[in-house]
Amino acid sequence: MRDDAGVHEDVAFAAHRRRVIVVTFAMIILVDFAAFFLDAPQTSILESIICDRYYGTDGIDSITGVGDASRDCTAGPVQAELATINQMLNTFNRLPGLFVAIPMGLAADRFGRRPVLFLTFFGALLQDLIAKIILWHPGIFAPRSIWLSSLAMFVGGSDAVSTAIVFLVVADVASPQQRAKLFFSMTACERIGEIVGTPLSTLLMYTYGPWVPYILSTILTQIAFVGIIFFMPETLRAKPAVVEPNSSEENEGVTEREAVLGNTAKSTHTSLKLHSLIAKFQPLLRRNVVAVIVAFFVSALGRQSTSFFLQYIHQRFNWTYEKVRGALGLK
Repeated sequence: MRDDAGVHEDVAFAAHRRRVIVVTFAMIILVDFAAFFLDAPQTSILESIICDRYYGTDGIDSITGVGDASRDCTAGPVQAELATINQMLNTFNRLPGLFVAIPMGLAADRFGRRPVLFLTFFGALLQDLIAKIILWHPGIFAPRSIWLSSLAMFVGGSDAVSTAIVFLVVADVASPQQRAKLFFSMTACERIGEIVGTPLSTLLMYTYGPWVPYILSTILTQIAFVGIIFFMPETLRAKPAVVEPNSSEENEGVTEREAVLGNTAKSTHTSLKLHSLIAKFQPLLRRNVVAVIVAFFVSALGRQSTSFFLQYIHQRFNWTYEKVRGALGLK
């Protein structure tokens, strides 16, 4: 029989795991809501600013005080500039993750998950703040100035890092037998944001214009940020989950660790660091890992097409962005 200390330790770890999972799932829902409140309003605001500059107006008829109906914001030059800004912005937003993701992963293994997650959210909020300041003052900043907001994503790597860290946090506190169920539950939480956030953001755009959901996206992200600061515990040194002793995955991991330790014991201090670095990247060379990476790459290319759909349908059928957003549920 196990002693009382062991039972108390298991109870404490179970409570720790529940807290991590609840906070993580709540954070996913909030961030996904924020994402569905962002893209269409930002595109609508950008188009309006570009249209004003193209026609040399502020979009308001000086006599009637209402929108100038003579402006055609679906004109080719306006839409070409909008497409250029959006797609270059998408490109610049991905570059920081390309350079920062691996260093942030190493930092997460050394300093903990919370500091890295804190940095990613801080960088995302900083990027969002810069973009909104630029769009709020179109008389001061040119529309293409929004590209500068991507520089803030070098702080933490933004979604390229945060997504991986969230999965890592859950994997820290869950056994291999629990991970599949939890990962599918995380995907279900994302669908909650899609199902509820799409009609809600569309309704807000119809009723109050694009700025209300655009600002609301920042508020939701800030709430998730506060949740990380006050409620997300550190999971780096969480108690190892109990697995079956005959698990082939665990045996393989033990064998690899013993091999690394055996080799580095005979090496100098410099060789120890080199072997440790190589060992961190060895899992990336496995065939199944490469296949998953390729699948994620193709999936990412597909997600980038959503902004094209948003703009194309708006121009082709002269639909408002609210209507396109509500009909297709584009993110």
